[in-house]
Amino acid sequence: MKMLQELDNIKKGNSVNWPVLHRKLSRLKIDDSLIYQAIAVKQYSKTAYRVDIIDHNAFNIILQRIQPIDKSSRAAASNTGDTHQTNVNGALLVAVTEQSKSPYVHVFMKNALLPHPKKQHAIIIENLECFLNFKEIYLFMKNHCQMPYNMKDIEFIYAAGNSISNQAIIPYLKEFKGDIFCLFDIDIGGLQIYKNLLKNGLSIRNTHFVIPNDIEQRLKKSRRETRKSEINKLNNFLNISKQIDQLIRLMHYYQTTIEQESYRAQ
Repeated sequence: MKMLQELDNIKKGNSVNWPVLHRKLSRLKIDDSLIYQAIAVKQYSKTAYRVDIIDHNAFNIILQRIQPIDKSSRAAASNTGDTHQTNVNGALLVAVTEQSKSPYVHVFMKNALLPHPKKQHAIIIENLECFLNFKEIYLFMKNHCQMPYNMKDIEFIYAAGNSISNQAIIPYLKEFKGDIFCLFDIDIGGLQIYKNLLKNGLSIRNTHFVIPNDIEQRLKKSRRETRKSEINKLNNFLNISKQIDQLIRLMHYYQTTIEQESYRAQ
């Protein structure tokens, strides 16, 4: 029986299996001090208990805490004190270009006009340190990743982890007329962000996971070992592309990963 039904039985004066209901309330982290402020319990048998409401305000607080959370907005969710289960109604995207010299912010809000990309191509950078040193990263990609475009034609975007795959941001990324390069860590986290971008609507035809030309040597020399618990999880990213499949085979073989910050040491 659902807890709301069980609490409704209390309001109606019907007997309930109080030990079971009490365990359910405790799992929701409802404190005993509030529970026994709200009710008085009298046992009739091993499973039958009479529970009387002695403080209706406290009882209503309990009801509010177990009500299904309205996730339509953060404001609605705040009524139950749990906004963290609800997405923010918008997103921010930090970016920079060679000409801007310092980063700027794109703001995405529901029903607001979608910003237009400043450049034809984009490089999405997962790591903040690398993003702030975007010129060094560009030179690395030019020398080691067959980057075909001039820096002046590229907008550099800070991924902020998986935030880049936010549904509010995806329409903006789709507006790029050229290619989008994803410079992520070569590990499960980086592959997952890339997979999320594709799942949320970016095209694999122009959205590329950046893999250095000498990836095998880098994995061979890397001291960043793959944890045993993660090795089998790599197979979750097979069949995205032939390049990703080859990368995963190498990661299985050498059992190492690569942080993008190592690219700045070149």
